Amino acid sequence: MVSVVAAVLSNLPLLLAGLFAFGASTACGLQARYAAADLAAPARRGRDLSLVVWATTVGSVLGPNLAEPGAHLGRALGLPALGGAFVVSAVAFAVVAAGLLLLLRPDPLLLARRLGEW
Repeated sequence: MVSVVAAVLSNLPLLLAGLFAFGASTACGLQARYAAADLAAPARRGRDLSLVVWATTVGSVLGPNLAEPGAHLGRALGLPALGGAFVVSAVAFAVVAAGLLLLLRPDPLLLARRLGEW
C-alpha cells in the first residue's frame, strides 16, 4: 500500500521504500518454497518442493495477465493506472498472510523443534 500512496502523491522516495518492502515480501514468498519441504517425509521432499515451485510458476505466468485489469481497477479507484496492480498485490499478500496465520497448523518450526530436528 506504500507504493500505492507513493503513486498517488508522485513521491519517488516513498515509492522506492514501498518497492523495497514489496521485494522483501516477495523474497519471503520465495523462501516459503523451501519451508514447504521442512515437514515433508524424506522420500517426498523433492516432490513436495516441486509442487510449490510449480504453483509459483503458474502464478508467474498468470500474474502479468492481471496488468490490464489492474489498470482498470486503479482508474476506477481514482489512482494512477499502474497503482491498481499494487492494490491487487496488497490484497493477495493480505489473503496469503491471513491464510498462513489461520491455517498453518502446526507451526513447522515448532514441530521440527519438538521432533528434535532443530
